[in-house]
Amino acid sequence: MKLKKDAGLIPVRDFWNDLFEAFYISPGCLVEDDDAKRVKDAIKVLKEFKGLLESEGVLVQKGSVEEEHLIMCRKYGITTTFEP
Repeated sequence: MKLKKDAGLIPVRDFWNDLFEAFYISPGCLVEDDDAKRVKDAIKVLKEFKGLLESEGVLVQKGSVEEEHLIMCRKYGITTTFEP
């Protein structure tokens, strides 16, 4: 994969957010069409994977009550599900 000759600098704060959510990073402007398609296909697969994890409830926000519950369960070897 190679950058296009006219690809400029891209100021980013959060690469993943800028690529997946904000669409600030545009593969079509940075790499050739075949490579841009590969990147877009990979983004689609990763979004699908994230969606699956979210829909199944296996992602836990850092600093949340759920995370604290999970940490305590692991610490004491307890297998349980979080119920608020």
